Amino acid sequence: MQSETQIKPDPARFDRPMPFSPRTGCVITAIAAVVLLCVGVISFQVAFRGGLTLHQSSLRETRLWLVNSGETHGVGLSRMQRVSGSERADEICLRTNVTFWFWSGEQPGMNTSYCECFIRSEPGWLPAGACPE
Repeated sequence: MQSETQIKPDPARFDRPMPFSPRTGCVITAIAAVVLLCVGVISFQVAFRGGLTLHQSSLRETRLWLVNSGETHGVGLSRMQRVSGSERADEICLRTNVTFWFWSGEQPGMNTSYCECFIRSEPGWLPAGACPE
């Protein structure tokens, strides 16, 4: 003869209010879904096309690319930012910061930063050399 034991739920456990409203929960879920979708699209672009470049202007860009050279594997990120004090209409100086994250074959000292100036010409912008110190 088998005895069956039934576990009854505690009614007080279900009477507690939720920490936030259902509307807030839906907004949080929608934001999380959009973030995950964006991460998936970016990962696809980097993995199958070799990189992703976002152009902020004719000179400024942010670039994310895959590093696969020999035993070194990882991701590189370069960001271009305007150097303060170079706001003349015919010349602009940009600092480029390059950062690497390796998951195999790490090479120390690969992160770098450099500055380059450009002058306006008829077809666009031409390199004018390194930034003045």
